[in-house]
Amino acid sequence: MDSKIIKSGFEVVREFLDSLRGDKTIDADTLAAVHDLFETGKLSRTRLLVALEALRVSAIAQRNSTPSEGDVPGDD
Repeated sequence: MDSKIIKSGFEVVREFLDSLRGDKTIDADTLAAVHDLFETGKLSRTRLLVALEALRVSAIAQRNSTPSEGDVPGDD
């Protein structure tokens, strides 16, 4: 008999998500949101879309509140 360890789907997904940590090609906040939803057992299509939308809104707000290059405060 073969002595291979058979992992559950949960373990496979957890290892996959963990393996992506530190990957500079993946947005860290997005990965954290997916990981948190998965770990808490709340990962669903709807919750994922809501989490990603919240991240998008936050990123847009942050981008809009950050002065762009060439903008010098008090240089009007």
